[in-house]
Amino acid sequence: MDSPYLPAVAALAGSAIGGLTSFASAWLTQRHQDRSNRLSRDKARRQKVYRQFIEEASKLYADALVHDDLQISTLVSAYALISRMRVLSSPPVLQKADAVIRTIIETYFSPNKTPIELRTLLDNDAIDPLRAFSEECRVELETLKGFGDPTQRARSSRTGTPLATSAVPVSKIVCRSAAAWAKTGVQP
Repeated sequence: MDSPYLPAVAALAGSAIGGLTSFASAWLTQRHQDRSNRLSRDKARRQKVYRQFIEEASKLYADALVHDDLQISTLVSAYALISRMRVLSSPPVLQKADAVIRTIIETYFSPNKTPIELRTLLDNDAIDPLRAFSEECRVELETLKGFGDPTQRARSSRTGTPLATSAVPVSKIVCRSAAAWAKTGVQP
């Protein structure tokens, strides 16, 4: 190649590489923002369903404590919310929700509680059938927060262990991230 053309070719190659780098950076940034937005929407949807289920199950449980006539129509909305959770949530959350409904049904079939028995239940913290469910929901939502928030991404919410460090090769980081996504049931 002639020496007068060398600076021109180098300038064109530099411009092409700079443009390609700029394009790749913009594409990766947009992809990250889209994923963060998708996770935020998913988290908001789950929070709404969990809140509705907790409200409905609380009403049903309070009714079951003082009544013994189970009306199937009263359980329909709770089962509808569980069906919505089947689409959004992890199996541990669904198991806890099913346990709450079973507790409510069993409470309907047990004798009605008197005010003195209700006070005893309150004093012993035995009246909260939603505790395990709400704790599992919190764990799941924190897991989503950990993958959507860049400040929390390096640490798994369930285990507290680092997912990636600077000493780990990139290929292992990708494998660990994929494994973490598989645990949450959400596609990256």
